[in-house]
Amino acid sequence: MRDIGVVILNEWMKMRYRLKIWLVFGITILLAVGFSFLSFYADQSKAKEIVSMQKDELAEGTKKLEKIKKSGDAEEIKELEKSIERTKQGINTTDNILKGSWKSAIQSKLEQDKADLKNAKQDKKMAHSASTSNLEKQIAFNEHYLKQDKRPLLSYDSGTFSNTESTAYSATKDVLGLGLPLILPLMVILIIADIVSDETTRGTLKLLLIRPISRTKILFGKWTAGILATILLAVIFFTVVLLTNLALYGTFGAHAPEFMNVSFVEHMVDKSPFFEPQYSGATLLPVSEALFYGFVHMLIVSIAIASLTFLFSTISASPMISTSIPMIIVVAGSAFLLMSLKSSIFKYFIGTHLSFTSTWLESTTGVSSFYLLTKSNITMTGSIIILLGWILIPTILAIIHFRKKDILNA
Repeated sequence: MRDIGVVILNEWMKMRYRLKIWLVFGITILLAVGFSFLSFYADQSKAKEIVSMQKDELAEGTKKLEKIKKSGDAEEIKELEKSIERTKQGINTTDNILKGSWKSAIQSKLEQDKADLKNAKQDKKMAHSASTSNLEKQIAFNEHYLKQDKRPLLSYDSGTFSNTESTAYSATKDVLGLGLPLILPLMVILIIADIVSDETTRGTLKLLLIRPISRTKILFGKWTAGILATILLAVIFFTVVLLTNLALYGTFGAHAPEFMNVSFVEHMVDKSPFFEPQYSGATLLPVSEALFYGFVHMLIVSIAIASLTFLFSTISASPMISTSIPMIIVVAGSAFLLMSLKSSIFKYFIGTHLSFTSTWLESTTGVSSFYLLTKSNITMTGSIIILLGWILIPTILAIIHFRKKDILNA
């Protein structure tokens, strides 16, 4: 252990004097702050927009009803009147939330939603639909708010479009959703890529090998130093994003509900696929707790990317190659999530697990991009197990290759 400690300390001393390391940390902090500010300026008018949207929907519905009454059928009129009544209830709920007297309004809405859900499930056309899923979600959320005894977030849902009041925690989740697939992994790659390859190129690695320390200990010490730097970078990135958003939005909203490990079942509705979320089997928890699990996932992702990069740094003497290949893998993962190509094999690809907002934490856009690509439902635990494999296997391969590599005669 003492030998490994010496190697780790030696690597830390080298990192302290490398300008690139300081630049990477500085750029990461600037990007974390910058994305947080951009998100804030885009979201700061959401509460006003929600009130305005509800009033606009009521005006449009009332106008449409007047026209339909002249020539429309009774069933269509009845459905529109029901929709208008729900809009009025939504406006009343929003008004009560803003005034602070939200409990009775939420309780009333909860009872109405349960009645509507029961009727919807009895209707074959509505049993598997977005409206039914939204009702299930809203019921779970409102029960959560009543249990927490803290005011709900303002929300608006028209069936095809939804908007929810932003908080520091939801903003942090959104910023991490942007940063985790590309920004943080690329910064990790820049730190790790030349940790072995650069010394191989410059010949300084030979000086380490003439010491009475085994190759395994030398490489493991380098890997450990790189992982410690990676963890520090990830902690700084997450902390800066969260603290910036807390400064911008305040501390309210930590209690807001968030679904974790939502699975999906595909149904054909009107000859089109509908991916129905299974909220009954998912985990509902406060968003602050969900972010903690996301942070753990983010650390493991960062270590996995670092381990993969470390493998290429060990194999190749060129820092350019050990940088470019992991970057291609990271970019490919983000590209795959946007593609229409679907295969279960992508479930095991590291690039599709980079962000917890696209795997096991419910996406604001509904069905997760991970599920659409892989056709696989995955939990946080399942994602972490796959990522642990991406840590263990590259590290073992790096050690095996390094022990056999002819460095002294290179």
